[in-house]
Amino acid sequence: MKHIFMVGIALPLLGGCIETRTDFMAPNEVVITAQSRTLLNDNVSAEVLKQAALVTRNNGFRYFEIMGAGDASRRASVLIPGEATTNGAVTGNGNFATYNGSTVYTPPMVMGIVLPGEQIRVHMFKDGDSDASNPRVFDANQVLRR
Repeated sequence: MKHIFMVGIALPLLGGCIETRTDFMAPNEVVITAQSRTLLNDNVSAEVLKQAALVTRNNGFRYFEIMGAGDASRRASVLIPGEATTNGAVTGNGNFATYNGSTVYTPPMVMGIVLPGEQIRVHMFKDGDSDASNPRVFDANQVLRR
């Protein structure tokens, strides 16, 4: 029973889901945050870059430059409840019975987890407004093709 319960807790934490949020600072400047809602998600960086490309293209721009980046990871705790298991035997004869047994107690545990996240600040450009040779400048169409 203990193993079934732990799998029931672990499955929602292991499935894949990334939540993104976009906050416009100016008509051509945006902050994009991508946060994993699960433990096993190593593609947060790819998702935040893809989201930057989508926002850039959807707002009539072609290029975007990453002006800054930061950690948007969240820390959380998961409580794994304790368990008590009793094993024993009752023997009886007539009006007299005895019980011989033992109880094993496993205390509850709190497990700390980190849900990965990343935040970038992006400046968007139209054709000819940016230096395409700058390594921080990305072509939105190229990013979305990958």
